[in-house]
Amino acid sequence: MFDDVLRICATSFNALLGDCKGNLERIAEEAARAAEAGAKLLATPEMSICGHGAGPENKEPVEPLRGPSLETLTALARKHGLVISAGIAEESPSPDGWPYNTQVLVGPEGLISKQRKLHLSGNENCFNHPGEIVEHAEIGAWRIGTAICYDNNFPELHRILALRGCELLLAPHAARIGHPDGQDLARHKVKSLAWARTCLGGAALANAAFTVYANQTGNAGRCRSNANGGWVVHAGGVAVYRPSGEVLAQGPETEAVPERIVVEVDRREATARRAKNHFSLNFRRAALFGELTDPDLVARHRARFGVAPVGEWWAEEQMQPARIP
Repeated sequence: MFDDVLRICATSFNALLGDCKGNLERIAEEAARAAEAGAKLLATPEMSICGHGAGPENKEPVEPLRGPSLETLTALARKHGLVISAGIAEESPSPDGWPYNTQVLVGPEGLISKQRKLHLSGNENCFNHPGEIVEHAEIGAWRIGTAICYDNNFPELHRILALRGCELLLAPHAARIGHPDGQDLARHKVKSLAWARTCLGGAALANAAFTVYANQTGNAGRCRSNANGGWVVHAGGVAVYRPSGEVLAQGPETEAVPERIVVEVDRREATARRAKNHFSLNFRRAALFGELTDPDLVARHRARFGVAPVGEWWAEEQMQPARIP
């Protein structure tokens, strides 16, 4: 389905908490627009179907991996000839019923792959269950990996996906910023895109992979939790980075509004960069880096530098999440 030249639509919108029906309708609109623009891949933000928050409400939109949302996405993918990346609250083995934060890749024939969020930030640890496996997809000529929001702060994940041959990294986000007014939203938008240029542009450069950033935007609602007074607000932003780390395309820098960009990427740009003399992955001495998986090294790091205290506003949630009414 995917040739060397691939047209991608990356979109940012406000996925309201728990409004799976409304959010799927928005994704249907985005799928139609992507198809009109000739795109073959639609990249939507983290938890774009269930809405993103961290509170007891996380249990309400939980569904099986192959549940109603997957059926709807499959029908959309078949109708428009697309592959769709979207986020759901997936059933997990958590004894408390907390879901996985899962990003799925869905095509006309159904589920292609999934990635469960591996590292939960802030009080997400109280209201989601962490994934345990790094996965990737192979679609036509492309290999595609997904790193969800906070997972992008761990360069080891990008490196593993690159070593598996992924030429495209999807980075769906729903980065919370508290409950600012409109001016603050614009300021946070600038900061979020600056972070993306540094982190994701750097990952694109280090791994010679196209990288797609898609962040939720707007006020998604309010949870019954302590962090940020329960408010769930995101600054938004979409961007695509080349294997050189340069910005290929980006939405507006200061307006925190729903947006989309459509770009063409050529897999041969990534493969040519990886074939260059002294490209790091070809000369990496893997045997030198065994310490990265040594828990004692982490313990020694914490002993030397300490561990930042949990914010007071979610300390109780960290200790006793089940006590939240």
